[in-house]
Amino acid sequence: MAKCYFLGLDLGQASEPTALAVVERLVVPPGAAHDLRRPVQSLRHLQRFPPGTPYPEIIATVRGLLQTPPLAGSTLIVDRTVVGLAVLSLFKEGFENQVNCLYMAVTIGAGTDPTTGEGGIQVPRKELVGVLQVLLQTRRLQIPRSLPDAALLVDEMMKFKAKITLAKDSTLESWREGPHDDLVLAVGLAAWQSEKTLPPLVDPPRPWPTRVRV
Repeated sequence: MAKCYFLGLDLGQASEPTALAVVERLVVPPGAAHDLRRPVQSLRHLQRFPPGTPYPEIIATVRGLLQTPPLAGSTLIVDRTVVGLAVLSLFKEGFENQVNCLYMAVTIGAGTDPTTGEGGIQVPRKELVGVLQVLLQTRRLQIPRSLPDAALLVDEMMKFKAKITLAKDSTLESWREGPHDDLVLAVGLAAWQSEKTLPPLVDPPRPWPTRVRV
């Protein structure tokens, strides 16, 4: 069966690591059987770039993956939360006219629902946490132990929690004991977009035919 791919790129500042994750799942065609509409998400690539890695080097790595079958035509979701427009423009220019992919820049923030405005797409932290919780609890996220930092990623995922304050704002408790959550965010972005593009479990009711008198 055909497969599709989603890349999550959590950009860090110069003093922070950047993380890249590639998630693979089966393509779910319209009208697919109910038990096929929530396929397993398989983590196929996991990479942490050390702090200080030049952005052009990160761009070259991601571009190389996107130019390699079967990742051509996949979706790339870039977290722009902690970087400025100059860095974001550098990445966009590094991919433009050189790769075949759907490019999305998102900001991870508070709130309850994803929004789209002048600043682009904003994804609530709670949304990413919820997607990962569902995938873990339903055993729909496969993480091969052979991947670099796979053990660290699993440990981070098992520790994270979502907390809603009385003000209905969304915050994130520590996902791990260390200062970074880049691996979880990269996987979360890829999995979030993958889940978002799946068809609903229940098809909407068909409209009743309209009787026309002629």
